[in-house]
Amino acid sequence: MAEESVSGQSSWSVREPQAFAQACEELLAEFPTLHLEPVLGGEELRGSFVVRDEGGALDTFKIRARLPAAFPEALPTIWETGQRLPHRPERHVNPDGSLCIMLPDEYWAEHEQCGLLAYLRGPVHDYFLGQLGYEQSGVWPGAEMAHGSPGRVQYYQRLLGTNAPDALRRLCDDLTADRLERQGLCPCGSKRKRRRCHGQQIARLRGKVSREDIDLVRQKLG
Repeated sequence: MAEESVSGQSSWSVREPQAFAQACEELLAEFPTLHLEPVLGGEELRGSFVVRDEGGALDTFKIRARLPAAFPEALPTIWETGQRLPHRPERHVNPDGSLCIMLPDEYWAEHEQCGLLAYLRGPVHDYFLGQLGYEQSGVWPGAEMAHGSPGRVQYYQRLLGTNAPDALRRLCDDLTADRLERQGLCPCGSKRKRRRCHGQQIARLRGKVSREDIDLVRQKLG
């Protein structure tokens, strides 16, 4: 049975038992080879993840996913447990074996919460489809962002529509400020009020990206 995490926060299955039970039912219907169960301090998802295209199943990967106590306000951490993927940045696998499914900032700029099934059928499926493409060609298919802080810089450039370092520094300041000035200007340099420009994306990112990660972006900008 799931209990409180080390942070003292009750896990998702304890806080929202009906939502958890519904997710288990939906998971069984759509991903029958994956199993979700409460564990100490959270929930874990284990089993075989099937990668598909329009013609049916392409391949499978064995995975383990840990849902943090803050889920659905935080993203799952996922590992590939079949020892198939090397722990290398170009494969978007972290040194501890956890998978860099996508840049969390990119997800949170568009979502207020993480829907488990939507995350599996979207970002997670796209990630493993990319891994299959890499195995065949040695190149990550599609538009690939860099791993780690360089990828975060690339995303912020795309989000704001500018490569200007000063604009990115202002965004970092907005993301780490205790409070934002209500009538403040958007960091992108448009000279429009933040709320009429990139305010919604900034509001969603605030509190989702750690100060340590933002500081790494600042270091990268110089």
